[in-house]
Parts: sequence; C-alpha cells; structure tokens
Amino acid sequence: MTQQQWEDAPFNQVEPEEEKFDCEVTETLVKETSVISTDYYYNNDTGNHVFQGDYTEDFKGSSYDAITLIGELKTRVEKELKTVKTLHEKRKLERLLKACTGWKQEELIVEEA
Repeated sequence: MTQQQWEDAPFNQVEPEEEKFDCEVTETLVKETSVISTDYYYNNDTGNHVFQGDYTEDFKGSSYDAITLIGELKTRVEKELKTVKTLHEKRKLERLLKACTGWKQEELIVEEA
C-alpha cells in the first residue's frame, strides 16, 4: 500500500470540525384564527355582523403573535434550565434557548380571511 493509499483509506479519514457560517433566516408563518372585537355593526340587508375594526389591533388584544410566543418560551426554558438534572436534558434546553434568541418581527399583517 502506498503512502497516498494509506492516507486515503477510510479508517484514516478524519471528519472536519464544524465551522460557523453567518446567515439570515426569513420564515413566513401563516395561521388562521379569529379575533374578538366589539367593533362591528349589524347589516340589515344581509342579517350579518360586519367587522369594522382593525384586524391587527384586535388580534394583538386577543391572541399572541409568533414573536411573543417565542419570548414566552424563552422565559420558560431559562427557568427550567436552572432546575434540570441530566446533561442530555440540559443540552436539549440550551439548544432550544439558542433557537429562541435573536428573532425580530419585521412585519405583522393580520387580514380578513
């Protein structure tokens, strides 16, 4: 076996170390839900209530957007991390905590379905 064959042999191969590469992640989330509001009127022609408020503001008042959910999760994970006993669970929570960090909301659009 030549030196090159020896070096190229599968049992002599070494996995490269992980390297960090910066990137930007854009994720679009879509959820159908209802808003709770008192800002409506009754349409006598159709017999229906017609919403006349601001969907985004009423959504914010009656539900949680994704950024708020991530923040709540982060707070709970930080609290739980202080009490975890196993290394496996600690690593899992640290990974979850890292995933909760750094998010910002560029835009929130809530429209009629």
